Amino acid sequence: MKKRLSLIVTVMIIIVLTGCGLGAEESGEAQEETDFNVSDDSIVIAEGYRNIQPKRERDLGMYRKEETLTIEEELEQPADRAEEPVEDEKPQTKEVAQAEDEVPAETAPEQQEVTDASGTYYITAPSINVRSGGGTSYGVIGQIKQNEPVKVDGKTPNGWFRFEFQGQEGFVSGSFLGEEKVEVKAAVSSPGSTSSPAASSTSESSEEQEKEEPSSSSEETKTEEKKEELPAVARTKTASNTDQILTVVSTGGGSAKVEYWKKSGGTWNKEMSTNGFVGSNGVSANKVEGDRKAPTGAYRLGFAFGTENPGTKKSFRQITDNSYWISNVNDPEYNTWQERESSHAHDEHLIKYRDQYKYAMVINYNTHNPVSGKGSAIFLHISNGTPTLGCVSVPEAQMRMLMQELGDNAYIIIAGSESELAGY
Repeated sequence: MKKRLSLIVTVMIIIVLTGCGLGAEESGEAQEETDFNVSDDSIVIAEGYRNIQPKRERDLGMYRKEETLTIEEELEQPADRAEEPVEDEKPQTKEVAQAEDEVPAETAPEQQEVTDASGTYYITAPSINVRSGGGTSYGVIGQIKQNEPVKVDGKTPNGWFRFEFQGQEGFVSGSFLGEEKVEVKAAVSSPGSTSSPAASSTSESSEEQEKEEPSSSSEETKTEEKKEELPAVARTKTASNTDQILTVVSTGGGSAKVEYWKKSGGTWNKEMSTNGFVGSNGVSANKVEGDRKAPTGAYRLGFAFGTENPGTKKSFRQITDNSYWISNVNDPEYNTWQERESSHAHDEHLIKYRDQYKYAMVINYNTHNPVSGKGSAIFLHISNGTPTLGCVSVPEAQMRMLMQELGDNAYIIIAGSESELAGY
């Protein structure tokens, strides 16, 4: 009896532990098997446990499988369903911060020395940038248009001028400053671009007449009008040989109007206009040594020279302590550059004129097989504010611009009046 009770208790404990609960049928089978001996009962118990255990493992396996599938489904969710991180909220590592500090946005330009300068100039280009310092490496703080006045109060070594701009310091390149306003011509409409009042009020018959070809006389008139619209420099003979011309027109008293013209796309455009100087006795078609006159005519501009090179397109020759330009009419090297320890009193010791010849160019007058006494040392150089002994001079800013701009095939035309230009 005790053995039977023990068997029943054991079976019940196994049922409770397995959590699977045996049905009434299994209980009945257990009751019917109570007549078995102990060894038989042990076999039945073991067999029953084996039957129950697989079911439990299957149930647990299915649960684990469902749990795994659920996790995998969550991992496979589309990326757009995940919350996007905000870059600003990402923690910045020390290495990243250090790398960003090592890459500057822009190298700050060095502070420049500004010397005193004064005067009122005008912008010669259609529009230029105003910068916070003297050079293109400085930031742009605004723009200034053609013919606007610029009252300068300082100058940098590289030719930029300081002035007050909108309550702060502004700088512009001296290459685009002139002492006079630039003449701006109004655009001329091409013939037939607009309809006249008469055309808008004509009848159908008159409209048919308008469609007829214009007469040869009207075509000739239009051609003449178009020719008159061309600037004087475009009508010169020199214009067919070059695309860069510097015109110098005497205005009396040793003064002159100097303009730089450049051809682009078949059209001549004025790039610069300024006041300059010629000989104190004006200009002459019969130049002779010592007459203090500039020679009229069209001449190719020769090599550049000076005490400084601003970056020329032409070949550049540096002035030394031994540089002389020979003006002695009895010297076989008349009207040439020579390096000598000393020279004749009539010869020009170039280093003595370091301000005027800081930037300079040779005007090829009487330079090819020079004729003694016909004139020598005719240059284009920086003005000292007074007429010359026969050269052409312009302000330093304009001379620097010309040094950087003019090429080997540039010409200069010196004339006594505007009407004379067409003759060269």
